[in-house]
Amino acid sequence: MCLALSVSAVSESGTHVTFYLHADGSVSGFRAEGHSGYAAYGEDILCAAISALTQTTLLGLLNVIGIPVTYELDDEVGLVDVRVNNDVNGEQFQDAQILFETLRCGLESINAGYPEYLFIHQESFD
Repeated sequence: MCLALSVSAVSESGTHVTFYLHADGSVSGFRAEGHSGYAAYGEDILCAAISALTQTTLLGLLNVIGIPVTYELDDEVGLVDVRVNNDVNGEQFQDAQILFETLRCGLESINAGYPEYLFIHQESFD
């Protein structure tokens, strides 16, 4: 399991990734929003890395695990919002947890080197 990060204020610029957590700590989805600001648009390696991780997670959910998800993509504002639908079975949900934890590990690795450009949050519900 990856190390937990402290939650920072959403008012900061950069890319903000929020993991949506159930009361038991399982993840139901995530939202990545904003451009990191590390470099000019089209040359920003941090935005490219974050985009690759988040979009690959979405592709894994849809094409590898094959579970129903609701998602929104907007390249202009730098948005990837993914939610696992409520009608998934237990095995699919557990497989999704592996992808979400892999995403979290990748993002935390980026955050360790560039904490002023990537902010990781969690939001609980239930």
